[in-house]
Amino acid sequence: MKQEEKLNKILLKLASGYSYTETTEEFAIDKDSNQMILVKRKVTTHQMPPDMAALKLLSGEEQYSLESLTDEELLSLKQKFLEELKEENNDN
Repeated sequence: MKQEEKLNKILLKLASGYSYTETTEEFAIDKDSNQMILVKRKVTTHQMPPDMAALKLLSGEEQYSLESLTDEELLSLKQKFLEELKEENNDN
């Protein structure tokens, strides 16, 4: 995969939002064997919201700020990104 493709994939992930898991483990020392044993494991899923800067970069239209767009323009931009996501998912 080329560097540009990797960057576009990362931008698309940031622009659409993503989730990731975080694992926290707590250990204690066993008094009998003096070895560390796993006492508690906590797995948490975090949701990252879409990044507006990534959306702006993906749109290729840097002459405006997203705050100045009308609702119709924002919906149009959203639809464009959703179609790009769908195409990318179909390619995989």
